[in-house]
Order: sequence, then structure tokens, then C-alpha cells
Amino acid sequence: MKFDENLRAFRKQKEFSQEYLAEKMNVSRQTISKWENGTAMPDLKKLTDLASLFDVSMDELLGTSAPDYKTSVSDNAELENLKQAFDEYKAKNKKTTIIFGAV
Repeated sequence: MKFDENLRAFRKQKEFSQEYLAEKMNVSRQTISKWENGTAMPDLKKLTDLASLFDVSMDELLGTSAPDYKTSVSDNAELENLKQAFDEYKAKNKKTTIIFGAV
């Protein structure tokens, strides 16, 4: 989901009216409406305040996610197997380079 959809969903989940949320965020109800309609975006400070108010991460609020760089044991084993196969391939196909020096 996108930010505007998430904001609306989180607001409704907490059973906040647009007016109530506007008061909490120190903005107008029309501003909340614009955020929820996708015609405006809050500044970074307001985004962090919203995430805190709804007790969600910024990724959840914005509808983004950070890449997961954790690898499982099976991923590590597969990577090791690929490395070993590549090393064997290089060893079989190694070309000998002869360098002639000046005498």
C-alpha cells in the first residue's frame, strides 16, 4: 500500500477522526484529507510524529520496505557450492601465459 492508503487505514484502526488526528498533528483537517487523498505529503517531522502516534515504523507508514540482507544457512551453502564450481571451472580452463623477457 501507499502512504495515503496506510495513513487512512492506521487512522481508522485507531478510530481517529480526521479532526482528531489534525489536532494531534497540529494541522488542519483539510491537510489530513490532502495526505489521505495523495495530493500532499507531510514533512519529515510530521511523518516521524505519525509513525510514533500509530506505533509503526516509517517503512510501514510509507509502504516501503528495506531489503533483507540476512541469508539463511542454505543460501550460504548454495553460494559456497557455486564458488567451488566456479573455481573448478577456472582451474580447468586456465590458460598459460608465457612472458618473454628481453635479454
